[in-house]
Amino acid sequence: MHPRAPLMLSILGLAVTAYAGWLGLADMSCLERGATVMVGSLALLSIAGVADNRLRLQRGVTITLLLMMTGLLASRFLGNELLATNLMHDERYATFLIALLTLNVVGLVRGSFLARWLSLALAGGGIVSGGLNLVPFATQQSQYTWTLAIGVAGSLLILANLLGHKQREHFEKNASPLWSSQDPLLKSVRWTIIAFMAAVPMLLVYTWMQPIVPETAQTALPLAIFLSLSIIASAKRWVIGALGLVLGGMALIAQAATTYAFAAQMPHPAYAEIALYYAIFWVPAGMAALICGARMAAPIFRLLKER
Repeated sequence: MHPRAPLMLSILGLAVTAYAGWLGLADMSCLERGATVMVGSLALLSIAGVADNRLRLQRGVTITLLLMMTGLLASRFLGNELLATNLMHDERYATFLIALLTLNVVGLVRGSFLARWLSLALAGGGIVSGGLNLVPFATQQSQYTWTLAIGVAGSLLILANLLGHKQREHFEKNASPLWSSQDPLLKSVRWTIIAFMAAVPMLLVYTWMQPIVPETAQTALPLAIFLSLSIIASAKRWVIGALGLVLGGMALIAQAATTYAFAAQMPHPAYAEIALYYAIFWVPAGMAALICGARMAAPIFRLLKER
């Protein structure tokens, strides 16, 4: 990674926050104006923290952003939903996300390397998901586009504050040396776990909120559970976890291909576009798992070839 990448991401996060403010200019509530100012302030702190390599400030910015997201989601269960535009209209997914973000914050406070990976995965997913949904309405000023843009801005800032080399060292200092190794196989395992962390929420979004193909909507939830168990087993350095990553990757690619095949046969072209949207999250994770599997199998093939 380029050493200036975190700083550039922080500046981009500030720019997207300003863009979000413009998008919501017409009908933002007082709370949404306050949230925009808050994220903008955090962007400025992020720029200062990244530029001066102030690790605690960077972690503070990240945790504050995650707590803001958790609070906004939790407000719906308190009978006073703070966001005018509700993107999480399924209570099961909102509950899952609140629990996941809460565990993520606790993990970051405790210095867990898995919490850093989860933050990177959620932030990456937030940028891609929010960006794809925002593009068709990029010049439309509304609370909906504001919500998407401010989510992208927050995700950019989380990436900016956790991507640096020093941050990686901080979170990996108490972990097994295995996870800081630069061995190609172990790097593949790391990136596959992070990719799975981004793919699992999108499987749940699909099965609970947008099940366009009933046949694959039924398999999405079991697959999400299987991937989650594979992540946990891999983090514990169990061999079965690595095997689960490879099998899960193949299943993800099959899930994406089958969903698109059925959606493409539906009368409205929007269904195929929706299937492609989910494939953007599932296929790269599946490919990362296949690369991981190939690297695991390489020594065995070399041994058999020598014999």
